[in-house]
Amino acid sequence: VCAIENGTWAAGCSKGSVVFGNATNRETVVAKAGSKPITALAVLDTAGIFAAINSRGILYAVKDGRSSALDSINAAGDASLSLKSPDFKIVTADFDGDGNTEIAVVDNRQRLLMRRWDGTKFSTPTAWENRLVDVTDFYRADTALNALPFNKAYPAVADIDGDGHPDVIIPATNGMYAFNDRGVSIPGWPAILDNAYWYQKGSVRAAPSIARVNGKTMTLFSSPAGQNVTYRIAHIDSTKKSTGTIYFVMSDGSSDSLSGLTKGAIDSMLIMGDSLALPYVLPGGFIDALSPDGKRPDTLRYVNRLAGSDRQSQWPLSTGAPVLQSPFLYAPANDNRTNIFAVSSAGYMHRWIFNAGECDTNFLWTGNGGGALRSFAWDGSLLPGAAASHSIKWFYNYPNPMDGRVKDSDGRSRVTFRYQLGDNASSVTLTVWTMTGNKVYDHSGLPAGQGWNESKIDVSDLGSAVYRCRLTADFGGDKVVRTWKLVVVR
Repeated sequence: VCAIENGTWAAGCSKGSVVFGNATNRETVVAKAGSKPITALAVLDTAGIFAAINSRGILYAVKDGRSSALDSINAAGDASLSLKSPDFKIVTADFDGDGNTEIAVVDNRQRLLMRRWDGTKFSTPTAWENRLVDVTDFYRADTALNALPFNKAYPAVADIDGDGHPDVIIPATNGMYAFNDRGVSIPGWPAILDNAYWYQKGSVRAAPSIARVNGKTMTLFSSPAGQNVTYRIAHIDSTKKSTGTIYFVMSDGSSDSLSGLTKGAIDSMLIMGDSLALPYVLPGGFIDALSPDGKRPDTLRYVNRLAGSDRQSQWPLSTGAPVLQSPFLYAPANDNRTNIFAVSSAGYMHRWIFNAGECDTNFLWTGNGGGALRSFAWDGSLLPGAAASHSIKWFYNYPNPMDGRVKDSDGRSRVTFRYQLGDNASSVTLTVWTMTGNKVYDHSGLPAGQGWNESKIDVSDLGSAVYRCRLTADFGGDKVVRTWKLVVVR
């Protein structure tokens, strides 16, 4: 179910029907969007047009008062349809700033693709032709997608990096991911959770909430289990019984603490062994936070210890039991402080409060669906973007060195070049030479949008050597050049 600000709502049904209504009134006209169950809805525009996707990955545009779909398009890709019981989620925004609405589609194994709606029909953006981003591909041990557990978490939309364009944020089985409109990962992301046991413990299974905290985006998300496995705790370092606090050291040398313990519990831990601390240290669930660069925010405090002071982050917030829903943000009308609410599986409602003025009460994404209306659409909230400039801010490739023996599924070896443009370019060209000046690659059709872009090139026929690379961006006659060195080893 999702709704528009004028009160119009739409509900998807199990046999492909979409029912409309306004407030408590149901409309008589029912739209037909195929015959398969509708798995997700999102607002396309405020004129009463909704995007609806079914379990076969067919995306429909349906309108209040019309019984037939306005248009449809395949938004699954063959890879998604090969999954057992695929389940699709969608969110909408003008991701690329062209005045049209893009629909970000995510399946239950966290693959991402986009389609465009121009007001009358669907199409595929150029950057997404024959393309599907396998979100967790580089960070999982098992390459078989069917080996991954289902993840029905909805993505979110916000301008994470403050470049003036919305990004899509995807909760995944092993962490949090963020991509721009071209499917390029935001610098610093993903934020990977405990990758030793993420099949069981590291899942993020609910949409995040996103707000401005001290002028920057902060992404809040929940996970059903703690991120530290028990054997990583090395020993208890010291205690402070007056506050019920123990200070302990992890096996990697990092320090942490736990408060609220009774004196008897502390005595038992010290007498019987450090292992008694494990049930306390491993929380059943937590609310964690990420800054624009995909790391925990620098909200540190100094804690006095017997051996001196130690810095600790205020995150994560523990709930003591699994949290399976989004953390929700709320600011009372008579208070300028933002509240975080979370409900644990133990039946407890948890509440935390930001300091006065610390968190902007105009939230970017307040939870599953984006807000109280559940529009699943971006409302246009942006951070001030960087001024446009005719520049190539970054240019590099990965991996580097490139192991030429590593093959893609088609038996070819490819390396990814990544670059950031300060403005939309009319054309971008990549040229590669040997150190003796022999040109081995020259292509002028690279993505040319402002912000981060990626392009893969085939290096199967290149021998072990160092190659000179030149990226040329043409900004309407103003050409800018950056160089780089690619290393291929075999």
